[in-house]
Amino acid sequence: MDPLPLYVNQYQLKLMQNCIDQAIAQLQDARQAGQFASGDDKREQNVSTYGTSNYEEAYALIQAIKDQLKSHLEAWNSDPNDPKPVPLALNSYQAPLLRTYIVHQMNSFNSSKNDELQTSSDKQQQYGTTHPDEIAHMFENLIEQLPEFSPQEDSD
Repeated sequence: MDPLPLYVNQYQLKLMQNCIDQAIAQLQDARQAGQFASGDDKREQNVSTYGTSNYEEAYALIQAIKDQLKSHLEAWNSDPNDPKPVPLALNSYQAPLLRTYIVHQMNSFNSSKNDELQTSSDKQQQYGTTHPDEIAHMFENLIEQLPEFSPQEDSD
């Protein structure tokens, strides 16, 4: 698989890492809820989402994204606001999965941006800005760079 050529800043990388942390937490919750137990409907849903009905393989799929993001964050050696090319090797399940969790986080941000739960310094640290429109643009930019396709569309 060729790496996906994303052009992002350090805050967007952190944002993607937060999204993947949420994906891992949701995967663990799904396992505890029995979603990875035998059952044709659950198996089919897991295969369409993760490419497997095996929890360990699904976890490894998401962890591989997290490892790449962590590596890029650790290697970041320029201004956190300056975008640069960041290649991510994502397969046909990983790219839509990452995109889905970015959309979820963006929707969560949009629904809570008027809440005072996060201080300005928290927003500055997390997003590099406190301006809601700039934060929304960060999300939108990431979503535009990630493919929309699902694995089922590839198999036609």
